[in-house]
Amino acid sequence: MLFNLASLVAVLYLNVFGTLALPVVEPRADGVDQTTYNNMERFARFSSAAYQLICPRPLGTTLIKSINRSGTQGFVTRDDNRKEIVVSFRGTFSIGDAIVDLQVAMTDLNSPGVTSVGSSRVHTGFHFAYNAVANDVITAVRGQLSSRPSYTVVVTGHSLGGAVASLGALSLKSAFPSADVKLYTYGQPRVGNAAFASLVESRVGASNIYRVVHTYDGVPTVLFKALGYRHFATEYWQFKDPSRPANFRKCSGGDDPSCSDSIPSTFINPAHLIYFDQRGIPFPADFGPSITFAILYALLLPVTVYRMWGKRSRTWHIFGTITFSLERIVLFSFRAVQSRRDSWRFSNRLLKYSQGSWGVGYIGIASDLVHLLRCLLVNPTYGEEKYDEAPTSRNQISYFRVPEDGEQDRAEERARVRRFSDFLWLAFLSASIPAMVVGSRFSKDNFNNEEKADSVMKLRYASSAVALFLSLVIIAAAQWSRQMQARASVKTCQLLAVLVLLIAVVPIYRLSIMFHQTPALESQGPGSQSSPGAQAAFYIFHVVPEFLTTVTLLGLNVRKVFGTGFWGDWRNKDDTPEEQAKRRAKKAPWEKPRLVVEWSPSTA
Repeated sequence: MLFNLASLVAVLYLNVFGTLALPVVEPRADGVDQTTYNNMERFARFSSAAYQLICPRPLGTTLIKSINRSGTQGFVTRDDNRKEIVVSFRGTFSIGDAIVDLQVAMTDLNSPGVTSVGSSRVHTGFHFAYNAVANDVITAVRGQLSSRPSYTVVVTGHSLGGAVASLGALSLKSAFPSADVKLYTYGQPRVGNAAFASLVESRVGASNIYRVVHTYDGVPTVLFKALGYRHFATEYWQFKDPSRPANFRKCSGGDDPSCSDSIPSTFINPAHLIYFDQRGIPFPADFGPSITFAILYALLLPVTVYRMWGKRSRTWHIFGTITFSLERIVLFSFRAVQSRRDSWRFSNRLLKYSQGSWGVGYIGIASDLVHLLRCLLVNPTYGEEKYDEAPTSRNQISYFRVPEDGEQDRAEERARVRRFSDFLWLAFLSASIPAMVVGSRFSKDNFNNEEKADSVMKLRYASSAVALFLSLVIIAAAQWSRQMQARASVKTCQLLAVLVLLIAVVPIYRLSIMFHQTPALESQGPGSQSSPGAQAAFYIFHVVPEFLTTVTLLGLNVRKVFGTGFWGDWRNKDDTPEEQAKRRAKKAPWEKPRLVVEWSPSTA
């Protein structure tokens, strides 16, 4: 997944500083009608789509022109079903965009098509960004309106894109006075002075402007009024999460003191990165990494077959990892198709399946590590007389030292280890249950209600927290074995600790970075799991650790390294003397001398 420095900084800011000193937003008894809400949500998706590196069919519409000149990017697209021409501008995405944002001095308004501007002055950086593409935009829209004069022109953008969109809407309305032009912006900063704000309201029409602000988003007020900047009407302030019609207020004038203007600016913050609770739907730009990991997991198939059928390496204790690797081929294949087909992208069934898979997959791998821990702890407890009962027997190659003649058997310690590992495995199973429930409840019906949405998210966090705690318990148990069990393999203890630390990155990610993502479904907005920075974090901290752990478990001869045998330590109690004698008599004719090997990459 490609991402740049600005995206990474945004992610780090979100997680390190995003929750500090945030103002409290008081609820209000307001609301907007469902149609207004649906339109604001719809064009938020177009604003988000402008962030994508490749977007051939924005929300299933017909792409007319991609915009990319002097750092200003976006697209012009046509929706024949709704009879709309949509112009979308990308927000701050790169270092160049940040430089544009910092050019706060105002300049006289002088954009193509705009006349009689009076004393209107605007932000120098925003002015330059729009003028760089103004002629391209006007030409593209003119070509569409010439044959479709009844189509509505909608201009939209997020953050910097919203500021550019406001200049674009004014320019297009001036160029095509008879056209119906509407403006939808999200987290847009102030663009110009009071004369400019009045000009936009009079030309475009305050009733055609939807300037959406999410709770305590600090960007709309970052350009202070003391510098001469003013907002134009009409602001629609979402004063409370989650995103729904009742939690919006239609404000009065440009800088309504009872709306977002009442919130002190905290600059870029989590609220700025999230509009309409957008989360987790693959973008077209997600096709590359999805198909890459589908191929990578498919390349593990020969190793998987070998581990399943190879007599010296097959063991029941990596069955969960094998199942996981096969399932990931299916999941990433679906995800790749979702990124190309809108009908798949918003499929409720695929959404539930993918959310359940992400929540349960890494827990399944951790459960395999519990089985390996059990063998690690049990093998050193067998004395010379009972060593044939151990998961690793005398005639198998293993990293565990064979007990010396007369070495005592520690049956009580073995019983405690079995009870402990049984409890640990059941605890991991309990952690997977909330994750499965979250997957089954991940639907729009459960996110239109704030209480239901909160309950789903709490289950997700509970599952991750339990899994993380239990992972730390495995590490502690491995270190105990290293220190307290004389015949334990030090290298095996270290390897298990490394594997657990690697897979523990996933619940840490789910508890930290994903904590700041609001629980939304359809939208694909900045800061959600579909923004470039968030997608990069998802692949780095969720997908890659899972893949590396899987590769290690399948690449190693786990049967040899952990001394599992085929079934592992399947006994709940030791054999009776009669059962032990019977088994020895049965094995005697075929028993071979035991070979002990030292750790090296060539033996793995």
